[in-house]
Amino acid sequence: MKLVVAILIVMVAVCGNVISQEGFQNYHQSSQLGMASPGAFRYGLNGYDNPAVLGTLSFTDLLFYTTQPDRNANGFRQWGLFGGFTSSYGLGTMLGVHHERLGMDNSTTFTIGNGSGNQNFSWGYALGFVNNEGSTFQRNSFLRLGTLVRPSEYLSIGVHGTSTLVRSEPIYEFVGDVGIRPFSSAFLTLFGDVAWRNKDFIQYNATNSSMTYSVGGVIEPFDGIRISGRYFNTEQLSIGLQVSLGNIGVSTQSTRSTAGNGGDGFLTYGIRAGGLDRTITSAEPTFKHYRSISMAGGIKYQRFQVLDNSRTLLEFLEQLELIKNDENVRGVVLNLAGMSFPRAMLWEVKQKIKEIKQKGKKIVVFIDRLSMDNYAFASYADKIVMDPMGSMTFAGYNFGKTYMKGLYDKLGVGVDELRFFKYKSAAETEARETMSEGDREQLTRLAESFYAEIKSEITTNRKITPELFESLVNDSLEILPKTALALGLVDSLGRWETVENTVNDLEYKKSIFPSKVKTPIVNKTYEKPAFEFTDNKWSKPYPKHRIAIVYAIGGTSLYSGIEAVNLSRIIKNIVSSSYYDAIVLRVDSPGGDALAADLVAEELKKAKGKKPIIVTQGSVAASGGYWLSMYSDTILATPSTITGSIGVISLYMYDKGAKEKTGITTDNVKVGNKADIGFGPFGLLANQPLSPQDRKLRENTILSLYDDFVSKVASGRGMKEDDVREVAQGRVWTGTDGLDKKLVDEIGGIERAIALAKQQAKIPADEEVEIVEFPNPKFIDLNQFVPSIISVDASTELLKEMSETLTKMKNDSGKYLYTLPYDTYESLKDILYNFNQK
Repeated sequence: MKLVVAILIVMVAVCGNVISQEGFQNYHQSSQLGMASPGAFRYGLNGYDNPAVLGTLSFTDLLFYTTQPDRNANGFRQWGLFGGFTSSYGLGTMLGVHHERLGMDNSTTFTIGNGSGNQNFSWGYALGFVNNEGSTFQRNSFLRLGTLVRPSEYLSIGVHGTSTLVRSEPIYEFVGDVGIRPFSSAFLTLFGDVAWRNKDFIQYNATNSSMTYSVGGVIEPFDGIRISGRYFNTEQLSIGLQVSLGNIGVSTQSTRSTAGNGGDGFLTYGIRAGGLDRTITSAEPTFKHYRSISMAGGIKYQRFQVLDNSRTLLEFLEQLELIKNDENVRGVVLNLAGMSFPRAMLWEVKQKIKEIKQKGKKIVVFIDRLSMDNYAFASYADKIVMDPMGSMTFAGYNFGKTYMKGLYDKLGVGVDELRFFKYKSAAETEARETMSEGDREQLTRLAESFYAEIKSEITTNRKITPELFESLVNDSLEILPKTALALGLVDSLGRWETVENTVNDLEYKKSIFPSKVKTPIVNKTYEKPAFEFTDNKWSKPYPKHRIAIVYAIGGTSLYSGIEAVNLSRIIKNIVSSSYYDAIVLRVDSPGGDALAADLVAEELKKAKGKKPIIVTQGSVAASGGYWLSMYSDTILATPSTITGSIGVISLYMYDKGAKEKTGITTDNVKVGNKADIGFGPFGLLANQPLSPQDRKLRENTILSLYDDFVSKVASGRGMKEDDVREVAQGRVWTGTDGLDKKLVDEIGGIERAIALAKQQAKIPADEEVEIVEFPNPKFIDLNQFVPSIISVDASTELLKEMSETLTKMKNDSGKYLYTLPYDTYESLKDILYNFNQK
């Protein structure tokens, strides 16, 4: 949005100082690129024609059209590129370029605009800048205002007007268009539009009249297959065809003169890319079937606006909810090949699978190679099919670290770990040779908790003895398919293509009158409600209530990670707006900078009592990540969430012979007794250790910060400070243990958090709410275009960010760390994954 505002300012400045000579292209000339009037067909030209349609846009969409004379093929007659972009603030933005060649003259129009609203009513504006090149060079500018009203699902009415900005005799144009859907659906749309202009554009208008109109219709016999016909009173007839392929689409039109001279015909070609559109496979099957889902790849919270078809958590949970409630779905087939879900998200998906089973639907799972965690997920299936060349490992859990003290000793680097809390181990890998007692205790508890949870699931679901499970973990390295089958870990061996046999066997046994009729397996996603196309119905009742989902993903940093400066503004705006009834904050953060965490937490504290605030913790919500959570009304965590870590630590690294060994020297001048604390070679080492007095000052600062942290937690959680101290000391807890220690209120995921938000906002449980997600998704992931050998994924960036924080902490007297141990990669790998998928 900042870029859009900047472009607007520049264009206003430029356009306000040019002299308008020839006006602007008239409506029916540019509308020849489209198949129908803007209010009648999808989103028109993404707001280039009527900017009000931007208010109905629900996804980013890019259109490119070009026309070419069909007889004199000597170049393009006109082309246009129109982009429509959406944001979480209900505001649509359009950037458009339109170029036309008229004889020896060329005209290029640059347009930017915004629109807001919904399917019932929307409005918008656009600012245009035109270059006319020919015998003389002329520039001009214009302003376009529009509105779109859809009082019912049968009727759409659009009005927009355009006027030059600077001209002694302004040129202006008014356009009205009407669309009618006799059957209320997109099957048949009839439309008509009329444009009146105070000055004629003779080069185009064959009738030499200031008023033009067109009438026509669009039929969509099958989803995504559209045929159009349109008559212009300029004695032209256009016939078009558009085919949607989901996220892309192609179209072609043929325009001919009806005057009988056979001239002035041209062809139009178009391509669309971006948001999901209806396709011929969109229609939901009405027969009994199994729904097939590939779990390959990962899952994340938000996808990029363009060129990203990744799976997101909320949408995936909605898909499973629709499967659960679809009476035509008898079961689900899950292909776990290549699945890589974070443990917390996998638990949330697992709860939906259990709900589907409780509805009496069958679950069939295909596996090839998988870990113990993924097998625990697969164990909820009625039948497991394993690839004959697959394998599984029951390796247990290992949390280990690499310690650097021995290396630093050899390099002549001294390390002072300013640690005053038993479990706050973020810096011990720099200062120790082995694991501390406190860290060993807490990591052992994490490993044992994860192990007990997985063991219970697998032994219960697959009905194997605890002794067999222990044997698989302790006495085997890899379990091959035949062994897995013999031990009852899987039900059959076969490739993915054989899964349908398992489905048919299940249905055969389930039937009252057994028959060997095949049960279809359908591989498709639902297109509603999360994927509902906003042009399916022109008018619809909108939910009266809205819940804001805010994602705090990554390290607690001001401008990276959770981007605390921006996130705090978002929360402040949500709280001050009557548009939202409640806030659900999803936290997946190992902590970092206390200032960043407190910026966000402070806004949540101010919001308390004004709107319900529910926190749902993902894989990690520890230290600074817990700071983000503590002022909420309710905190939810999954059983394996890593939470807590209420503590502060610092590290000081200094020269202990390194300069002598390397020949490096330093020199300095200072004003102030403590100005040179931390000064040393390259800013990495201090020249000398902390004096006893300075170390005591740092200790007092850390203890003071810790007391402040404990006090804030006690205030936010409604606990006594002594009770907080008993579970603090920098110790991490699982979500289950956190519930016992009153650090969290309930075991649950994001779906449960939304239900609680509705409940606390006094919204009836069966009433529909609109979910609005923040921050606005980033536009595009440029990393996908970089060769993998040199690309840097976001998990690497998070590690780098944490490493930089640690480095700053070493010598900067004002830096203290509120984070998990940097080197506990096993504990961090889920959040690293989530950050990478952000």
